[in-house]
Amino acid sequence: MKETNTKNAFEYLDDLEYVYDASVFKAFGKCWIDKNRFIEAITNSRAALTQELEKARKIEIREQKIYEEAEKKKEEMIRETEEMIANLDPVKEAELFAQQIVEKAQEEAERIRMEALETRDNTISHGEKVKNELINQGHQFLENVLKSSLITFDENQKHLFNSLESHREKLMIAYEEIAPMVKTDTEETTQAS
Repeated sequence: MKETNTKNAFEYLDDLEYVYDASVFKAFGKCWIDKNRFIEAITNSRAALTQELEKARKIEIREQKIYEEAEKKKEEMIRETEEMIANLDPVKEAELFAQQIVEKAQEEAERIRMEALETRDNTISHGEKVKNELINQGHQFLENVLKSSLITFDENQKHLFNSLESHREKLMIAYEEIAPMVKTDTEETTQAS
């Protein structure tokens, strides 16, 4: 068998089972009992029980110490609370409470002021951005209008020049066609007189 201190619960159960079986067999005289194993099983069972009892005692002692410590802490806290209540000055407490309220209100007012300044700065910044965008759009529009006007003027000038040139050419052709007729009529009139 293994040493007592290395056995687990199942092995102790096996030992106890052997003790039980041995007792039953002995009672009915059905089998020869191994006396040494029987004694070892009882010894192991007792050792295991003693070990478990020792563990339980240690746990109980530890729990008792924790409980006593908690009781001491509780009594100490009760005593401190009672002393605080006995030493309380209602006027000072009210002043302290009022001061805390004022400080919180000032902190909140400062926070709101900072948020308002941030909102104002953001609004001004956004307004400047929008204004600059509108100015840029206006400049771009004027530039586009002027460009289109200049292009239109140039196109109209070219168109007018082409039209005048076309009329001049037509007049030249007409003159060239009419000039011989006019000369012929003039010559005939001169010759007739």
